[in-house]
Amino acid sequence: MFNFDDIKMMFDWGCFTDDQVREFVPLCITDEEADQIIGKP
Repeated sequence: MFNFDDIKMMFDWGCFTDDQVREFVPLCITDEEADQIIGKP
């Protein structure tokens, strides 16, 4: 599975949308980590 760094990198490259990042919660990342990736406080 993906880890935080993998998901962040692919989001930064434009491979994932905000909603797609949310699909990794709670399997791979926490809600807080998802917020950090998509840049929401």
